[in-house]
Amino acid sequence: MSSRIVIEQIAAEEALREVGDDEVRERLVTLLMRRAKTVKGSSAADIRAKLLRFAASRGYDYSLARACV
Repeated sequence: MSSRIVIEQIAAEEALREVGDDEVRERLVTLLMRRAKTVKGSSAADIRAKLLRFAASRGYDYSLARACV
């Protein structure tokens, strides 16, 4: 592994530690609220599933997305 990759991984890990769980949850809730205005579905379960898939596509953890939907 090159030193550049190691340095990038360390920088990414430090950046993730600086972002608090509350900030991540707040960003996700805001994102989901905006998306919920435009998503179409035949039932509440269908819309919920679409929002969960949307959050996953944005890289959010499933358990966090499930708690926010």
